[in-house]
Amino acid sequence: MPAKHTMAIRATRNYAAPDVTHRRQKHALAERVIVLEDLDFAWTKEQVARFREMWKAGVSLEEMAERLRRDLDEVALLAMHERRQGNIEPRPGGWKGDG
Repeated sequence: MPAKHTMAIRATRNYAAPDVTHRRQKHALAERVIVLEDLDFAWTKEQVARFREMWKAGVSLEEMAERLRRDLDEVALLAMHERRQGNIEPRPGGWKGDG
Protein backbone atom coordinates (compact mmCIF):
# COMPACT_ATOMS: atom_id res chain seq x y z
CA MET A 1 0.00 0.00 0.00
CA PRO A 2 2.75 2.60 0.73
CA ALA A 3 4.19 2.05 -2.75
CA LYS A 4 0.91 3.17 -4.36
CA HIS A 5 0.91 6.31 -2.24
CA THR A 6 4.47 7.09 -3.31
CA MET A 7 3.60 6.57 -6.96
CA ALA A 8 0.70 9.01 -6.66
CA ILE A 9 2.99 11.66 -5.21
CA ARG A 10 5.51 11.17 -8.01
CA ALA A 11 2.81 11.52 -10.64
CA THR A 12 1.70 14.79 -9.07
CA ARG A 13 5.22 16.16 -8.92
CA ASN A 14 5.92 15.36 -12.56
CA TYR A 15 2.73 17.00 -13.80
CA ALA A 16 4.41 20.29 -14.80
CA ALA A 17 6.73 20.41 -17.77
CA PRO A 18 10.38 20.00 -16.67
CA ASP A 19 11.44 23.46 -17.91
CA VAL A 20 8.62 25.14 -15.93
CA THR A 21 9.57 23.26 -12.77
CA HIS A 22 13.24 24.17 -13.22
CA ARG A 23 12.41 27.89 -13.64
CA ARG A 24 10.31 27.86 -10.46
CA GLN A 25 13.12 26.24 -8.49
CA LYS A 26 15.72 28.67 -9.85
CA HIS A 27 13.50 31.66 -9.02
CA ALA A 28 12.82 30.32 -5.53
CA LEU A 29 16.54 29.95 -4.84
CA ALA A 30 17.23 33.49 -6.04
CA GLU A 31 14.65 34.85 -3.58
CA ARG A 32 16.08 33.13 -0.51
CA VAL A 33 18.02 34.87 2.23
CA ILE A 34 20.14 32.81 4.59
CA VAL A 35 20.06 34.32 8.08
CA LEU A 36 22.45 34.09 11.02
CA GLU A 37 25.28 32.65 8.92
CA ASP A 38 27.78 34.42 11.15
CA LEU A 39 26.63 32.61 14.30
CA ASP A 40 28.00 29.34 15.66
CA PHE A 41 25.19 26.91 16.45
CA ALA A 42 27.45 24.16 17.83
CA TRP A 43 27.84 23.69 21.57
CA THR A 44 29.80 21.15 23.60
CA LYS A 45 27.99 19.14 26.24
CA GLU A 46 30.14 20.89 28.86
CA GLN A 47 29.06 24.33 27.62
CA VAL A 48 25.40 23.32 27.68
CA ALA A 49 25.79 21.98 31.22
CA ARG A 50 27.43 25.26 32.31
CA PHE A 51 24.63 27.21 30.63
CA ARG A 52 22.00 25.20 32.54
CA GLU A 53 23.79 25.78 35.86
CA MET A 54 24.00 29.52 35.20
CA TRP A 55 20.35 29.62 34.10
CA LYS A 56 19.29 28.00 37.40
CA ALA A 57 21.51 30.40 39.32
CA GLY A 58 19.80 33.41 37.72
CA VAL A 59 22.76 34.62 35.66
CA SER A 60 21.79 37.01 32.85
CA LEU A 61 22.32 35.99 29.24
CA GLU A 62 24.80 38.85 28.85
CA GLU A 63 26.90 37.51 31.73
CA MET A 64 26.61 33.96 30.36
CA ALA A 65 27.90 35.16 26.99
CA GLU A 66 30.94 36.68 28.69
CA ARG A 67 31.63 33.60 30.81
CA LEU A 68 31.15 31.20 27.90
CA ARG A 69 33.06 33.52 25.52
CA ARG A 70 30.17 33.35 23.04
CA ASP A 71 28.12 35.88 21.12
CA LEU A 72 25.03 37.01 23.05
CA ASP A 73 22.79 35.94 20.18
CA GLU A 74 24.28 32.42 20.28
CA VAL A 75 23.48 32.18 23.98
CA ALA A 76 19.95 33.44 23.32
CA LEU A 77 19.51 30.74 20.67
CA LEU A 78 20.76 28.12 23.11
CA ALA A 79 18.26 29.38 25.70
CA MET A 80 15.44 29.07 23.16
CA HIS A 81 16.59 25.58 22.22
CA GLU A 82 16.87 24.44 25.83
CA ARG A 83 13.42 25.82 26.67
CA ARG A 84 11.83 24.15 23.64
CA GLN A 85 13.48 20.87 24.65
CA GLY A 86 12.14 21.21 28.18
CA ASN A 87 15.62 21.34 29.71
CA ILE A 88 15.13 24.70 31.44
CA GLU A 89 12.09 26.33 33.02
CA PRO A 90 11.00 29.95 32.88
CA ARG A 91 12.60 31.93 35.69
CA PRO A 92 12.01 35.21 37.51
CA GLY A 93 13.56 37.96 35.44
CA GLY A 94 13.43 35.89 32.26
CA TRP A 95 16.51 36.31 30.12
CA LYS A 96 17.82 39.06 32.39
CA GLY A 97 17.97 36.68 35.33
CA ASP A 98 17.84 37.67 38.96
CA GLY A 99 20.20 40.53 38.87
